[in-house]
Amino acid sequence: MTKEEIEELFRFLKASYPTYDFNADMISYWANELSQYSFEDVKLSLKHCLANDKYTNRPPQLEVIIFKLPKIKQKIDFTKITYFCRNCRKPFNNLDDCHKHEDRCSSILYIERKSKKYNWDFNDQIKEELYQYSEENFENFYSNFLKTVKKATSLEWERKLINNIFNPPEKEEALKFLQN
Repeated sequence: MTKEEIEELFRFLKASYPTYDFNADMISYWANELSQYSFEDVKLSLKHCLANDKYTNRPPQLEVIIFKLPKIKQKIDFTKITYFCRNCRKPFNNLDDCHKHEDRCSSILYIERKSKKYNWDFNDQIKEELYQYSEENFENFYSNFLKTVKKATSLEWERKLINNIFNPPEKEEALKFLQN
């Protein structure tokens, strides 16, 4: 907390407890201790304390106000969180990038499984190339691959599922398909 924020906090306390003596030592001690906390967190906690009947005649002690408040260093900066692809565990700093990669990664894993099942040519080099494709090129490749799987599969449900990707059904029809 800054010096100005400490002063604002004590103006708030003095307005709430006009007869209470906030001496210089107390203010100095509080300022030193509160420097490790966010002003917004402390002010919110203080407001919660003041709403308690226990503190109608005297202000809450500092320890009560900061009880269970995270110190600034302990707060999580969500802009610095690392996200990992659920399939390949590749790290990302941005959640949207991670989701976009997971979609591609899931599709590539499907291509890999089906290629092995039908003895189609697939190796690590092809896999890496698929990750490098532009969005449009990958969509074209994947659409063609799904059409090939649809022709090759003997599973009726898989043909229907692939058909539904290209021709999405109405909501009722989709629910009926999922229930079967």
